[in-house]
Amino acid sequence: MGNTQRKSPSEALDDVKIDIRVGINQTERAKEDLEEKASEMLVQAKEAKVSGKDQQALQIAKRIVRCRAAADYLTEMIGSMEDALLLTDIVKVQNTLQTSIISVTRVLSKINVGISLPDMARMMQRFEREKDAMELKQDQVTQTIDGSMNKFDDEEAEKTLLKQVMDEIGLEANLPLAASSSVVSDEELQKRIQNLK
Repeated sequence: MGNTQRKSPSEALDDVKIDIRVGINQTERAKEDLEEKASEMLVQAKEAKVSGKDQQALQIAKRIVRCRAAADYLTEMIGSMEDALLLTDIVKVQNTLQTSIISVTRVLSKINVGISLPDMARMMQRFEREKDAMELKQDQVTQTIDGSMNKFDDEEAEKTLLKQVMDEIGLEANLPLAASSSVVSDEELQKRIQNLK
């Protein structure tokens, strides 16, 4: 078959970092598109409100809330990807450390006679402390990623955002959340318009 060379762990991690950076850039663009779409819908909702189409404005407000929630989710995802980028750096350092330990062990085995056992024990203890510190940092990054992934299901925040959007476009919070297929009589619309004035 082909003469393909196997990549070193460091090269493989560099490829992963490139993929993560591309993912971050794409996610940032998607978040910006959602924010722009929410701004456009806000204008549409205000226009619907001004023309007396309260139910249409309410439906647009709901879509604005979903857009903003999706943009917030993407912001969290960007943070998670940045955490993953940090994790790849930690793994790369650990790999370098392990490679160094292997090299030191090989050299030490060749010159075993020239080094006293207490000196070697101190050196190995230092390497062990460094390894423990790296594992602690890796655990902290993993906990951060896990914690950020648990923040996405908050109904109270969604209700607060819906109220905020409704306030921005001038809808009253006590409007019934009717389905888009429901029909409202002309008299009821007139009453609502009068109440808004």
